[in-house]
Amino acid sequence: MKTLFDHCILVLLLIPSLATAGGSGTTFGDLDKDGDGKLSIPEAGVHEGLSTQFIKLDVDKDGYLTPEEVSVYEPEPTGMMPGME
Repeated sequence: MKTLFDHCILVLLLIPSLATAGGSGTTFGDLDKDGDGKLSIPEAGVHEGLSTQFIKLDVDKDGYLTPEEVSVYEPEPTGMMPGME
């Protein structure tokens, strides 16, 4: 069973992963405007990728994205792969 300490460490490790998501340079903290540790739909809405995948990423369906839920975010592919023109 994970302890609160384990979850805190996990969160601290996962938050920077959003910084490179989609190459946007945006961190979880940048989007979490009210500082409550989760992203609402309006907060996530300023990040194009998160806004389009919000429902899929919101695993517990509480209407918010946690750092754990955001950690699995992968930008959707755009365009064709190099050499596939």
